[in-house]
Amino acid sequence: MTEHTFNLIDNGWIHVQSGNDLQSLRQIFTRLELRRLSGNPVEKIAILRLLLAITHAAVSLPNRKAWLQLSLQDLSDIVCSYLDSWHDRFFLHGEQPFMQFRQLDQGKTSPFSVAQLNVATGNKVVLNSWNMPTPIDPPGKVMALLRQSFFACSGKKFDNDIALSPGHAKKPSGTYGTLTGFCGYLHTYLLGETLLDTVKNNLLTDDDLKQLPFAGLGRPFWEDMPDGELSKRAQGYKSSYQGQLLPMDKFVFLKEDGMVMTEGITYDTYKTGLVDPAITMRQDGKDIKTVWAKTDKKPWRELTALLAFLKLDAINKSPHFLSMGLEKLAYSQGIVMRFWTGGMQLSSNAGEQYISGMDDYVESEFHIPISVSTQGGFDFFQQMITELERLAKITYSSVVNYYDILNTEQKVANALVAASKFWEAMEPRAQLILDLAFSCSADKQPKIEEEMNVWRKTVLRVYNQSCAKDSARQMTAWVKASPKFSAQTKKGK
Repeated sequence: MTEHTFNLIDNGWIHVQSGNDLQSLRQIFTRLELRRLSGNPVEKIAILRLLLAITHAAVSLPNRKAWLQLSLQDLSDIVCSYLDSWHDRFFLHGEQPFMQFRQLDQGKTSPFSVAQLNVATGNKVVLNSWNMPTPIDPPGKVMALLRQSFFACSGKKFDNDIALSPGHAKKPSGTYGTLTGFCGYLHTYLLGETLLDTVKNNLLTDDDLKQLPFAGLGRPFWEDMPDGELSKRAQGYKSSYQGQLLPMDKFVFLKEDGMVMTEGITYDTYKTGLVDPAITMRQDGKDIKTVWAKTDKKPWRELTALLAFLKLDAINKSPHFLSMGLEKLAYSQGIVMRFWTGGMQLSSNAGEQYISGMDDYVESEFHIPISVSTQGGFDFFQQMITELERLAKITYSSVVNYYDILNTEQKVANALVAASKFWEAMEPRAQLILDLAFSCSADKQPKIEEEMNVWRKTVLRVYNQSCAKDSARQMTAWVKASPKFSAQTKKGK
């Protein structure tokens, strides 16, 4: 098979868990037993959003009733019939290459490494013995295409001045992708028992879309590619839900030895009007804030923000995949709402985005019961997280006080390490904390108190590990600075 006969519908390119073989789009939609996508969080997000865009193009969902009546077999049959109808638009190369602009053929070619974060760092492509760029196969090119089209990092990774819209000058350096954000959005999606369950759970009905500021569902790009960033088709695509699922903020053309890229359709940021059902945003006074992917604050510590829509007086319902999905799941036979949250933390300097130092991918899965999710469970969970944060501050301030008494310069550094150890010890307990908060059992409160006692013991253990008491002077400092749980210490961080 040559690259010019590679078709995303027929040929394998998607990694799934518990399987060595790459799956084609047709296999994804016909193998009902497939359970999860594989790969890093950004790859999972990009593929899931493509699957959602395809399903939305094929399946009509006017309301919740239609969603409830849609079986996975019906979804499979309808989507496969649709893919057959548009088969010629899913070739990686050819007259109408998938998600590409042949007008860029004469542009400057950049290596495929620009879409690989382990290689493309800073202003230059960094090469060493383990990441020398090698020719990538068609499946790798598909992932590079998807990632670079709407999940790119900003920076001078291309300098094409090809304007698809006459008279429209290009920016000298690339902006960050709409789904990337300044330092990496945290994305959240519902999960199902199988991969097609996951797709169905994240489908929005026409009634759902009416609650969001989109100009309807719209048509996917493969049915009608825009011919420029300012064209009528481009602006219509941008304002539609299809245009948000797969925002083409970069225009790309694949060649044998690399890719040609230029700025694409300009989208809003979360501060200027971006609405995305996977991204969590909240109003903070006059400002709009979002939730970022952070390696030092793992996703479970952001659950109060991700689940804030459960509050009875909540106005903001983001992330909409969770809030709108839960509304539909409540009428199904489901017992629990499972969800995945993940993304990548990025650094930024002088307009250049890259993974460096503590940056990395983050991802987690959680579940809460559907039947009681809006019956006070969130309030209990919020109270428990507030107590955890208080104990983390006590850990920090106790270690600061200990080293302050000993007049040690490294008191802040040691305290930060101690607080980090406390949070690391709590991370495996995240789902247990959710289970306790959303429980309906009669002994709920005693069990919560028992769990909090475990937390206090952890504070004492971390304090003992961080503060020696070998000498008489150390023992005096250790006693004076020992954690006090009755009230928050004054020197909290």
